[in-house]
Amino acid sequence: MKSIHVHAPPFPVPAFWITTAWMNELPNTFHLSITGLRVRPGIGNQLRFRYHAVRSFMQARKAPGVLHVAARRINGVDHTVTAWRDRDAMLAFVRSGPHLKAMRIFHHIATGATCSFTTDHIPDWPEVHARWKMEGVVVGGGER
Repeated sequence: MKSIHVHAPPFPVPAFWITTAWMNELPNTFHLSITGLRVRPGIGNQLRFRYHAVRSFMQARKAPGVLHVAARRINGVDHTVTAWRDRDAMLAFVRSGPHLKAMRIFHHIATGATCSFTTDHIPDWPEVHARWKMEGVVVGGGER
């Protein structure tokens, strides 16, 4: 039987947007991606961001090579943590489908930072936030 660890984002999302990780199937090392995005002011930006975030999140949950998907808002910044079998699986996800569409309009609706690295564990949220602040590369112009 699979051991399932469940996180629910602390902001309003559809009921199906629940994150899962199959903790007993994690390899010894894997590729982890941390993203933190702040939506630019305006209701239109909020709506566009949520639309693309939900679609990208659903894509990630079904992507080949995904091991873990989680989301949480910390200090007004929407964070995601995804774990992948390897870097190539992560890049295949990033460069396809809803996520690619979101990246194409991202600089209009949000700012933020992202980092990725090889690790042997899924970090807790305090570690996620600390690594994002220290190692995140700013994307979309602006600031973290």
